[in-house]
Amino acid sequence: MLHQSSSDHSLFYKTDANSSFTVIFIYVDDLILAGNDINEIDSIKLKLDQTFTIKDLGELQYFLGLELASSNEGIFLSQRRFVLELLQDTGYLASKPASTPLDPPLKLSKDKGVPLENPQLYRKLIGCLQYLITTCLDLIFVTQQLNQYMSDPRDTHL
Repeated sequence: MLHQSSSDHSLFYKTDANSSFTVIFIYVDDLILAGNDINEIDSIKLKLDQTFTIKDLGELQYFLGLELASSNEGIFLSQRRFVLELLQDTGYLASKPASTPLDPPLKLSKDKGVPLENPQLYRKLIGCLQYLITTCLDLIFVTQQLNQYMSDPRDTHL
């Protein structure tokens, strides 16, 4: 029997006396099914297919902007594809890389610079940066700094 997690209502889990552990994560109409007993996973997939007619997409590779690669050493998470799509969408794909996310001597101000014509673009970028800190911890500080100017972003903030 599956139990619903009390901390995340879209997460269900099942354990048994044989140290078998199975997890189902639900997001809208997608499921991630994982565990250490392939027979249990196959059984759950069969029950789901009989009830709902499911499509098995195989081993998880990409989900909600996260790329997943598994090996004997564990699971590797990356947002490379998400970043490339973001850079393409914003026209920054050809930009030169920087050694730090924010130029250290740069002092941001709410008054310096020209207000952006389209502040929605800035807000979207900050939202994407907030999502990127899932795997890019070096962006936490700069995202927090830039987040302070969401109400009136300037060209110097962009």
